[in-house]
Amino acid sequence: MRALVCPDSFKSTASAAAAAAAIARGLRAAGWATVELPLADGGEGTAELLAAAAAGPDAPAIRRRARVADPLGRPVRATWWRVGGAAYVDIAAASGLPLVADAVDDPAAMAGAGTAGTGQLLAAALAEGVREVTLALGGSATVDAGAGLAAALRAAGGPGPEVTWTILADVTNPPCGPRGAAAVFGPQKGLDAAGAAAAERRIRAACAAAGVDPGEPGYGAAGAAPVGLAALLAEAGARWRLRPGAAAVAEAVGLDAALAQADLVVTGEGALDAQSPQGKVIGEVAARAAAARVPLAILAGRVDAAVAAELGAVAWRALPGPATAAATPPALARAAESLGRELRAARG
Repeated sequence: MRALVCPDSFKSTASAAAAAAAIARGLRAAGWATVELPLADGGEGTAELLAAAAAGPDAPAIRRRARVADPLGRPVRATWWRVGGAAYVDIAAASGLPLVADAVDDPAAMAGAGTAGTGQLLAAALAEGVREVTLALGGSATVDAGAGLAAALRAAGGPGPEVTWTILADVTNPPCGPRGAAAVFGPQKGLDAAGAAAAERRIRAACAAAGVDPGEPGYGAAGAAPVGLAALLAEAGARWRLRPGAAAVAEAVGLDAALAQADLVVTGEGALDAQSPQGKVIGEVAARAAAARVPLAILAGRVDAAVAAELGAVAWRALPGPATAAATPPALARAAESLGRELRAARG
């Protein structure tokens, strides 16, 4: 019996690759053969996965680093990836929530968090002459509607019409309203009620300036960063598109072909909750597993059983605390072994 193991990262406690390795180790102890296929939805690690999938003998994936500003304007070294004439960038590399862990409990500080560092990172890629840019939006600490990113790119000369852009959204939320960037994600990024209300007003103004419908699905990703990008790229005359990140990664790494060879698929991420079906890895895997008629199992730090059932999972496990880099991989291995034994017994 073969299990396909395709989790997302578990926040800052395990990369997707580390999580896949731990889950596979537990399943093998329960008697399953395993295939590891780490995934991402636009959050941290997406650029590396896509670069690895695009690389070949004549065009290796090359890691690049640049000194840029973090969300609070402090200097930080951030990574992007190059494959031939294509650049792959995570917004989380320069504007991610882990970079401001020391300030996330300070609403006044977080109200000023911005994406200028991501603009600087993109400018570094453009300076190397790339002609294709993939920007993964997920895991940001910001709710600035991409204003900092756009300003930094303009200051560096701006993108030209010769560059093609693919923007990957990790959620389906719109930029504004009760499901919008400020209302849903502002509190997670350290904003208090007043800060979220102010961000909502700024995003609405940015939508009006860019000609973006404030209810447009996906434009709420990364603090409504697609709104600022839409204005910038239209101004430059550049070709661009917004895509669901989880679907883009699944296609790039060959998830459907791998599912066709599997008797079970095991996925997971930090939390299985109401957001999981809305553009996240678990939701994407669940939909493709259902289409392929492959049983689905889920491991997560926290599990909403109702959502697991809604997604059609045949089994799931929540990891015991604490959620740390030292504790998460062995906890995943133990949970996977338990789950694997249960499912083998059920199959007879």
